[in-house]
Amino acid sequence: MRLNRILLAMIDRPTQAMAAVTARPRSWWLPALLVLSSLALLTVVSAPQTVALTNERQAVILKPIVASLPEDQAALVMARSQMTERKLVLSAVLGGGVVMAIGWLVRAGVVHLSALALGGQSTWAGTFAAAGVWSMLPDFARNLVQTLVIAVNGRLIEHQGLSFLAASGDWLQDGTNLLYAFLAGIDPFTLWHLILLSVAVAVAAKLSTGKSITLAVVTWAVFTGSRLLLVAISSALGTLG
Repeated sequence: MRLNRILLAMIDRPTQAMAAVTARPRSWWLPALLVLSSLALLTVVSAPQTVALTNERQAVILKPIVASLPEDQAALVMARSQMTERKLVLSAVLGGGVVMAIGWLVRAGVVHLSALALGGQSTWAGTFAAAGVWSMLPDFARNLVQTLVIAVNGRLIEHQGLSFLAASGDWLQDGTNLLYAFLAGIDPFTLWHLILLSVAVAVAAKLSTGKSITLAVVTWAVFTGSRLLLVAISSALGTLG
């Protein structure tokens, strides 16, 4: 199966698509390129609004800190804290790329080792391509949809996923709210990822449907938990401060 057909089959024939991916493990470069490119596009399109919002919130955070400083030093601190579009794009694309690459490797490693422990026949190359990278194709679709929404509306998406259900209206409070952070990661693209990951595990590791779904959900829960842990640490440090 050609790569363009694999790409389309991920929508309506994921089992066939993942079988083709497992047979062609070097195909991982395509979803990796698509996800990274869509991240860059989203960052560029949203850069003006993101920079303005980031600088506004940074000023709020620093205001009590610089209040006791001499006027010239306070102005210097505020100036150095300002984000620019260039800095934002570079940090988001380069930093995001590194984080994604690590995530792909870790996800594939968790699935590979867990599948072997459950009696599967996982191979690293096939599992990395299918479960590690191709299962993340929904990120590409999410980035494109968000880019379109921001371009049409001319403003950032205020609440990601289902986070609006736990939004307080105070961005400082929401930023340290575990429920808010959890719901922010729940949307239709998350469900699509779980479906692709389950299929990838079943095909690449030759596990039963039940074991594949369980392993996919557990893997997703581990990554979600690590993200929430960072929020909890940030909240704890803010409380201590």
